[in-house]
Amino acid sequence: MTDSNIKTAVTAWLADATAAEATYGHISTWGTSGVTDMSYLFCSGYDATHRPLCNNAASSFNEDIGAWDTSGVKTMYAMFSSASVFNQDIGDWAVDGVTNMSEMFVYASAFNQDLSGWAVHSVRKMKFMFHSASAFNQDISGWAVDSVTDMYAMFYEASAFDQNLGWCAADGVDLGAAFDGTPCAYTCGVGRGQFLAASGSCESTPAPTAYWDGVHHTDVSIRTAVAASGVGVALLVLALAT
Repeated sequence: MTDSNIKTAVTAWLADATAAEATYGHISTWGTSGVTDMSYLFCSGYDATHRPLCNNAASSFNEDIGAWDTSGVKTMYAMFSSASVFNQDIGDWAVDGVTNMSEMFVYASAFNQDLSGWAVHSVRKMKFMFHSASAFNQDISGWAVDSVTDMYAMFYEASAFDQNLGWCAADGVDLGAAFDGTPCAYTCGVGRGQFLAASGSCESTPAPTAYWDGVHHTDVSIRTAVAASGVGVALLVLALAT
């Protein structure tokens, strides 16, 4: 499978799984290592914006695709949006190259699988990722979310979600409405800061302590200053020796 034919194959499967299997093999065994774009793949349209890119038949999709090779995928935007019965184990997927997971499980109301092993360190966008995913309540506190810039409404109305995430989000990360409508509102353990201190709170990275002579050095002047410093040290050593 590649970007050029995987959506055609999925459409065929949703229309007639038996006929699609005769052409492509069973969906659980598809070779997907060449796919980079899985956006909207099992999306069942939930609003006017997304409907033209989605397939209403995806609302009943619940096949085991846990063995898919997702190591080349860059975007999973809206992949399972409104796939309301999908609840398969995809915890072993390689997602370390994915940069966009926005709306991935929005309205995926049955999904509640362990995703704690996902390496999400490259993901930048998680906007609406679990919005109204009403069954989801998994511990993903171990996710490395340092690269994420947008978490707007990430768990909005995810009515079962009640986890202490312990994440530190940088000041520029959009956390608007991220946890509204959850039992752990309004933060679910997410704070502002650069790192998690021993106290369990988020703190800014301390500025390095260094001596500055007040001069803004150039490449030439810094070498001169270092050389002069070396001469001064040598004279001090000679003085102490006499």
